[in-house]
Amino acid sequence: MSAAAVLLDEAPLPWTASADDSGEAGVVRDATGHAVLVTDPDTELPDEIAGELARAIVAIVNTAGGVPIDLVLFCPACGTQHVDGPAPDKGWTNPSHRSHLCHACGHVWRPADVPTNGVRAVKTRGQADSPIVLDAAMLPPERAR
Repeated sequence: MSAAAVLLDEAPLPWTASADDSGEAGVVRDATGHAVLVTDPDTELPDEIAGELARAIVAIVNTAGGVPIDLVLFCPACGTQHVDGPAPDKGWTNPSHRSHLCHACGHVWRPADVPTNGVRAVKTRGQADSPIVLDAAMLPPERAR
């Protein structure tokens, strides 16, 4: 194993990729903010491609390392939104996990084969995305459960 591989193995998770417009497209940083990977400037990759490469590396490393993926989750049994978080009164610290317990109906399901974290809303929004529906009462009647 090379010295670089050892250093990467020791870089704390989660890793993040710099935004394409930050002037650091293609830079991957560890949890402490140190740059752990930087695309070679001699490759002359466009910032968009360097950024996509960095985001792909981050997704692979974080998933393999057990860092949960934030997802908007709804119980498949009753339709209630599932938001993860610590519940000290129940002894739950919200560790990385794959299966989720619906607090409304008790159904347990696994939305993916990687660790996931139920969130109220995602942090990003695409130009063509519809507004996030945070309340089932806002859904059209044909979609409400």
